[in-house]
Amino acid sequence: MQGGSLKDLFEMGVDMAKQRIGLIIFIIGAVYLLVISGGGGWGLFVPSKVQVSEITGVMERVMYFVWAFSVPIAAIICGIGVLLYAQAKGSRIVFFAIGIFLVFLVAGFFLLAPGVSVPHYPPFFGITGGLILVLFLGVLWFWAKQRATLKGLSRTAADFHLVSYVFFLLAAWYLCGAFSALFKISKLRSPVNIMILLVLGWLFLFLGHFKAVKAMQKN
Repeated sequence: MQGGSLKDLFEMGVDMAKQRIGLIIFIIGAVYLLVISGGGGWGLFVPSKVQVSEITGVMERVMYFVWAFSVPIAAIICGIGVLLYAQAKGSRIVFFAIGIFLVFLVAGFFLLAPGVSVPHYPPFFGITGGLILVLFLGVLWFWAKQRATLKGLSRTAADFHLVSYVFFLLAAWYLCGAFSALFKISKLRSPVNIMILLVLGWLFLFLGHFKAVKAMQKN
């Protein structure tokens, strides 16, 4: 009994330490996100020049990159923090961090690197746009199954989720219109990276609802 009690106390201490570390990491990511991303958007930390090639000073160039990649990096840091705070498994935290970072490297860095020219292939956007619509319908279907099992405030929270999904889909739709209009009047870099991120976002949202319903059916 004493050994078991000591073991329980040790595990409880480890869990509390993980929560504290997770909270600290989350706060670091949040400060990075709000101060650097937000401040940079107001021109507080980066020069007003938009093109990196126009920046001559070393410090200006460093601050530009610190700002330019602040949102994806801060989002990863915040995600790691909340996963630790929620006492997620270490393997899941590693998978989240490495997976998101690799996607960011491809979609947010390599595809946008100077000298990289990704051809604009309209059918790709048509196919992926259609896939987003299918995923949206799938999300709503599994959302409905989940909501049917909820009560009280949990149902209200689920309703808020539904409203957010519709707004996200509308944002994707209007992004499509904005980019297609720009392509008609300028030589714009193909927004392949944005489409990749949108599809992945809706895919994992769908998978989250799918797994939740599966878990609900097992219980």
